[in-house]
Amino acid sequence: MTNPISVPIGPIGYQDMIEKAVEHWYVELQDGAGNKLLRINTSDSRCERVGAVGTSPVRFKMTVTGADMPSLPTEVARTAIFRNSTDSTPIAEGPIVGALLYLPTDQVAVITPIYVPE
Repeated sequence: MTNPISVPIGPIGYQDMIEKAVEHWYVELQDGAGNKLLRINTSDSRCERVGAVGTSPVRFKMTVTGADMPSLPTEVARTAIFRNSTDSTPIAEGPIVGALLYLPTDQVAVITPIYVPE
């Protein structure tokens, strides 16, 4: 058997890798203790890809209302990205500037940037 060769990936391949990785991710909003409030697929109508496709950071804008929350009032204080709807270990997570939702009609938009190394 011969030694494997290593070939650097170019910009087009890098863009393709980013796109394939994020197509089926889930964005989760959490309270301050990290408890799940809502997790949706990035293809959900409440989730929008923001910024240039195939570039880093990958940004997801999730727009939700109080009616989407399990109970009110609630504070959205963290966000996380998961590979699927049932994973318990996030790909990425962190605090955000908090938002309080008191009424079912209250609305918040949360942008989650994911930096993909080149």
